[in-house]
Amino acid sequence: MDSEFTTLRVSTAAFEGNGGIDAFLEIWGRKILRMEMNALDDNPLEVNLVLRCLTNCAIASGSLSPMRNSITKELIADDDLVLVIVESGVAECSQHGRIVRLDAGEAVLTANGAPGTFTGLTATRVVNFRFSRALLDHHVGDLDNRVARPIPKNDRALQLLKTYSKTLTEIRDLGTADLRRTVGMHLHDLAALSLGSRHQHELSLRAARLQAVKMDIVTRVADEHLTVSDVAARHRVTPRYVQMLFESEGRTFTDYVLEQRLNVAYRMLSAPRYAGWTIASIAFEAGFSNLSYFNRTFRRRYDVTPSDVRHAARREE
Repeated sequence: MDSEFTTLRVSTAAFEGNGGIDAFLEIWGRKILRMEMNALDDNPLEVNLVLRCLTNCAIASGSLSPMRNSITKELIADDDLVLVIVESGVAECSQHGRIVRLDAGEAVLTANGAPGTFTGLTATRVVNFRFSRALLDHHVGDLDNRVARPIPKNDRALQLLKTYSKTLTEIRDLGTADLRRTVGMHLHDLAALSLGSRHQHELSLRAARLQAVKMDIVTRVADEHLTVSDVAARHRVTPRYVQMLFESEGRTFTDYVLEQRLNVAYRMLSAPRYAGWTIASIAFEAGFSNLSYFNRTFRRRYDVTPSDVRHAARREE
């Protein structure tokens, strides 16, 4: 899977015209998605998905008309696993000799490496997470036994995965390869918790939630109005719970936000492409609303001034 945070749009609307749907089924269905796609009953085939690729992970979200998607032996190309969340509508999954019906909010694990079908019995909205089998197997044993078994909508790890995915759909760029890799690993961790949540310790869930909250902060750190209440609301927990997550590692929410903003400012001061920016502009871009506070906390953290960092970067060019 691609290591870049690439975005692709998949839509049957782009293939309108004579032979358009047949071209869509061949190009996107068989060659790219590696599945046979067939409209159900007399419904027109409509697909509208957004695909986002990370390191060892990919997310596809959007709407589907009633349809049956089948993996045949001829189309098997890898052994990745796909966790499908049915956000709305009714669906059915058949694989490894098991058949499961899915209502809105429920999820199921499917395997790319074995024949099977996923049928939208009605129009559906879905979020699909494509995972590396090797990475999931590191956390969850006997993965094939977990395929085609329903995950209830009130599963807390699944709810956390939904929140995390929503955050990612709002981000245009994850910046560095290290950050993309970290996000991909967090998604695998959350999926593992969901697949084995009944046998996992509560601490594992809290650790995963803390990572999701940190990711949320990192992606919104430039917002000077970022508050613990805003973050808590997005993750459907209380502000006090968020504070407790950070207290578990000996810091506060405010400490973490400040650390991330200082990191952003330091990187910008060291980067040639921001050489024309004033220090004040960089401070504001990093989420600081008070220049004196920025200078004071920057020097306390790095034991140098913002100007010192800028001059050092210029000498190294």
